[in-house]
Amino acid sequence: ESDLLVLPYREASQSALIGAAYSFGMPAIVSDAGALPEYVVDGSTGWVTPAGDAVALAQALSDALSDRSQLQTMGAAGRQWLRAAAQEEERSLRILYNRCPSTSSDDPDRHRIPAGVPDSDG
Repeated sequence: ESDLLVLPYREASQSALIGAAYSFGMPAIVSDAGALPEYVVDGSTGWVTPAGDAVALAQALSDALSDRSQLQTMGAAGRQWLRAAAQEEERSLRILYNRCPSTSSDDPDRHRIPAGVPDSDG
């Protein structure tokens, strides 16, 4: 069982592990490499440290492990962040799909959301 995700990358583009951690209510410590900081709200859903800075990483680990209740609070915030991001993605996809022209203006399904895209109910 884990309480914290740590991704001290020196170089990265992004990582699906952050979303997976959030889905389990786990906060993350990430470096500021690539797009990783776009997924972690420093001080809310986890910690963001400078890539390659071992002292900053050690401090974030110390902070994280010194207060288990803070880990739970941040993990809940991560889960909430993930839920909000998924809702925004769904909203954006609906707008995009509804703007796409169909091959025929007589097509009754031209505004139908494609299979695999969740509807507003879930």
